Amino acid sequence: MPRLCCVPGCKSNYKSTLKMEALQTTFSFPKEANLRMRWLKAIHRDNYTVTKNSVVCCKHFDEDEITRHEVFKDKDGTSQEYPLARPKLKE
Repeated sequence: MPRLCCVPGCKSNYKSTLKMEALQTTFSFPKEANLRMRWLKAIHRDNYTVTKNSVVCCKHFDEDEITRHEVFKDKDGTSQEYPLARPKLKE
């Protein structure tokens, strides 16, 4: 079952929207309190109680904030890029 975005008005990964668009990557809220509060303020949910199932979809982040590939250097110095199984947020 896809995880549903908790941003007000966002219907990412709802059954009704999956027919029209692809499944969206979701990110769990950070454990660090200050960063978590910044996320809540950014999505206009100041009084929201975050649970272990609360997520925000990738539509609410700039693409340059998300890492979708990992780059490795071979012994000969050439770079190889591999897609991540699960995209992650840059720190």
